This record gives sequence, C-alpha cells and structure tokens, in this order.
Amino acid sequence: MKKFLILITSLILFLPFSKASHIVGGDISVKWIGPSQNDFQVRVRVFRSCGSGSATMPTSVGVELHDLVTYATTTTYNITNPVINANLPFGDPCFTPVGLCVDEGIFTQNVTIPNNPNGYFLSYQICCRNAGITNISNPSGIGMTFYCEIPDPGNAAAINNSNPDMGDYPLDAYLCVNSPKLFQFDVTDIDGDSLYYSLSTPLGDGFLNTAPTFPYNDVTYAGGYSLANMVGGVTPMTINNNTGVMIAAPSLIGTW
Repeated sequence: MKKFLILITSLILFLPFSKASHIVGGDISVKWIGPSQNDFQVRVRVFRSCGSGSATMPTSVGVELHDLVTYATTTTYNITNPVINANLPFGDPCFTPVGLCVDEGIFTQNVTIPNNPNGYFLSYQICCRNAGITNISNPSGIGMTFYCEIPDPGNAAAINNSNPDMGDYPLDAYLCVNSPKLFQFDVTDIDGDSLYYSLSTPLGDGFLNTAPTFPYNDVTYAGGYSLANMVGGVTPMTINNNTGVMIAAPSLIGTW
C-alpha cells in the first residue's frame, strides 16, 4: 500500500535572534506492537527552542483518537514522562551553527485501539510557534497540529499496520542563504510499504472542522510566500517525491 507521508516537522534556519523562540516542530506516529491486532504504541516528538526566554518542554501531551469519517473523538490519551534529548548537536562537516539550541521530547504510550471500519486519525496540538518566523502571519499566536492516520485495525488487508518512522531529526536541516542546501529525513516503513513525499502547508492549531472538510486549517503565509514558494530564493524549495531529498536556497536570513 502506498503511504502519503505528511511532513509536520518544521525546518530550522539559524539566525542570531532565534533564542526568543518556542515550539520548533514535531511529529506523531502509531506503531503496531502486538500481540493482538489492536495493540499499538503512540509516539509524539516535540522539538522546542532551549534558548534563553523559551517556553519549557511540556510534561504531558494529550493525543486525540478520531473517527476518520465522522471526526468523532473516541479516546484521548494523556501521555506523560517524556524522554528528553537536550541541546541537539546541529552541524555537519562543513558548518556548525552557533547559538542554536533545540531540545527533543519523546512521548510514548502503549494503547489498545478497537476495530472501526472507518479507520482513525490521531492529532496533538501545541502552541506557539517562534515569534520571529519569517514566512507565516502572526507566528507567535499560531500553534501546530501533529496529525497521522491509521486504517481499521480489523481490516484484513491492512492488519498490523504501522505509520512510517521519521527517524532522527536531521542535524544538518538548516538552510544556507543563496546557496542550495540539500537534506532529508531518514524515513523508514517497517511494513515495507512505498513512500511518497510532498511538501504541504503547515497546519495551525484551533477548532476541529466538520467532516468532510479536512479536520484542521492551514497556517496563513506572510506576503510573498506560499506552498509554491515556501522560503523564497531564486529556486523555490522542492522535495523529491521518491527519495524525500529537499533543496532550498533562501535569499534572506530568517526563521522559516
């Protein structure tokens, strides 16, 4: 089965005033662990700025399980006791950013998800984004929604199914002004399913929409930016649909 992987981890670009920021990004996934077809592990990863004046890492996350067709909330999982990986070591052999501080919080919980012919989506919302973000409107007043889908655990064609794993955060995932920079997430799928990559407008936080409209609304881009031109530059940011390799060369120093 081909899986469409929604990339919901923010991209970081170093700049001197990034220390005034808060939530940087994250992702959510579900992995089948067994022994029954209904036994899964939910994982949420939160990346937050650990510079001076930043918001603290949450001590718990509330993950909602929704019917994929009706959007009815069937369960809320309150996941506590995160594993904290402090001050991730960003850099590569060519360049090491100075003053960039990001912590990773990993929240996991084993759960039992009942059969449901409609399937499910899971979501977690957190606020707020970095105040200095360049390419969206009102970033300090807009949060993030982490989102993933799973099929009916009782569906024989998709039994024991897991989401793709985003892998470790790529420590060279910063951009270089006016110089094309390539990087990728180390995404794997334990089911052996093929992966298809595409860029998408980030989700904001807020109320759940009524079905069949997509459950959550996109953020609003700042003037001059769009899905087709996410970070500016002569050559817009792109992603290879098959390999997941991203390339961008913004013309301005900023946070994106």
